[in-house]
Amino acid sequence: MDALEIVMNQTHLVPYYQPVVSADRQEIAGYEMFGRYITKASETVSLAPFFLDPEVPEDYQIEVDECLQERAFSDWINEGSGLLFLNIGAHMYATDRGEQLIARILAWEKEGLDRKKLVFDIPEHAIASDKHRVTSFIQYVKSLGIQVAIDDVRMGGGDLEAIAAAKPNIIKIDAAATKDDEILKNVFAEANAMRMLSRKLGAVLLVERLSSFHDLYAAWMQGGRYYQGYYIDKPKKDFQAKDQYKMKLQKDYYYFLDYEKKKIEAQIQLRELLNERLQPLIKNFKRDSSFDDFILNMGRELGELAFRIYICDEKGFQRSANALFKNGEWSAYPEDEEVNWSWRPYFLENIMRMAVEKQGILSDLYTDIHTNERIRTYAVQLHEEAYIFIDLPYKVLFQRDYLL
Repeated sequence: MDALEIVMNQTHLVPYYQPVVSADRQEIAGYEMFGRYITKASETVSLAPFFLDPEVPEDYQIEVDECLQERAFSDWINEGSGLLFLNIGAHMYATDRGEQLIARILAWEKEGLDRKKLVFDIPEHAIASDKHRVTSFIQYVKSLGIQVAIDDVRMGGGDLEAIAAAKPNIIKIDAAATKDDEILKNVFAEANAMRMLSRKLGAVLLVERLSSFHDLYAAWMQGGRYYQGYYIDKPKKDFQAKDQYKMKLQKDYYYFLDYEKKKIEAQIQLRELLNERLQPLIKNFKRDSSFDDFILNMGRELGELAFRIYICDEKGFQRSANALFKNGEWSAYPEDEEVNWSWRPYFLENIMRMAVEKQGILSDLYTDIHTNERIRTYAVQLHEEAYIFIDLPYKVLFQRDYLL
């Protein structure tokens, strides 16, 4: 598609709108505007290649972008509601700090446009490439009441420092990252980091490019405040009813909640099974007994339910060898004795919980640093100065429903 043809036929430019849905009310909270071009053959094509092509003159891109924005503002005043997300490329603020763009917005305010409903989508890579200029622009538009979203934040590649410097209102996470099995292993840990960052900044998470039920589930689990993507709906010329997707999302929520409920029930059952097997041994433990002998006996009692057992004190120091299940039998390996594990996330919190609640704790799924397998750990208090950690292998979790 020829760039000059697009510029010379601006009557063929049409803004399309993709809904952004709120997680809490399951209603349309706003729309992101995408540029479309109607060809001479009456085909509707995306303008993304036009804006992303470095060979297209910047003047062309600015002219087309301004035309689309003008039409979007008109549509919004007449029929729109909620937030209007606009993709803001460097060409919109590189030369004049966005003064022309702001001047056009202020002019449209006289016609009924509410600048506080506008959200400028700025790609993360733009901040990394020119942090000072972009953050200055962001601070300027935020001072005018316009919201800012950092777009194209990819799991596994997000620059948290750059995002923090920008102090956006919204952080957009790309759900497409969850398609890669290797990245999927780290998605929840990184999403948690992004969630913590957004909370500190007072920003909310928007999970975009949702294309499947699985994507929506991941977004729901990650604490996304807004959802966007083809699984919700594709960009369309017209606006939709505010509650257009409520029934669909509520049905999906039902499945999510039912699945999570069954996961919790499965974890409770596993804890009860382990507790039933372990309590007789724990009650009969003598303070002058050998930790190594004790955990080997415990391993024999558990059999293939576990693959590693060790004991730590309340300060995190390992006070036993590792009892490992190898080749069908349990043996003690002293290599990690006296290693301190207090640096691990939630270690102190879990020690305190076991001491106060007098109950064992089953961890979330995580990747074991030695085996590189997804496992869970069951931890239980032996006495006030000793805590037992029992690592459960992937095979055991796989054989039981709702534990993965």
